[in-house]
Amino acid sequence: ASGDKALQLNPDDVAVLSLVGWVLPHNYNPNDLDADKKLDLAEQYTKRALELLATMPKPENLTDDAFAKARSVALSHSHSGLGLVYFRRGQYAESIAELQQATQLVSDPDQTDFFVTGIDLEQLKRFADAATAFQHCSELSGELQERCKQSMDQAKRMAATEAPKKP
Repeated sequence: ASGDKALQLNPDDVAVLSLVGWVLPHNYNPNDLDADKKLDLAEQYTKRALELLATMPKPENLTDDAFAKARSVALSHSHSGLGLVYFRRGQYAESIAELQQATQLVSDPDQTDFFVTGIDLEQLKRFADAATAFQHCSELSGELQERCKQSMDQAKRMAATEAPKKP
């Protein structure tokens, strides 16, 4: 609600667009009556933020370093939100592409992005790659750390069964 109010005042506020576009799919409940509408809104916000960030000039009151960092964070949030939208819709390849961009843009990536990337990769039967994503997730401290370790072990077992047998 606060994001909507802020966007009514300034519909091109990149910080609000990227943050709300990130929050909506993180708090997604498929049983909500307006679940699809929330995903559509998150997609709209993140795509608009990415569009604006591509041509955003540096404000005079920011140093080059501060602007670069703020821009990277907004880009990461936008790609993360869009990746989660695609994940929620079962568009796993698209989700992977967005989440990989999100994790590469910042020095402290969101653990959820690696976890969801691992799930995406499992859905595409790319178990070795999934194990790597879960490993990255498990190396970050947070509430998903133990679950990522377990998922990594499971993905490694799946990758071993999928590997070609040596004669």
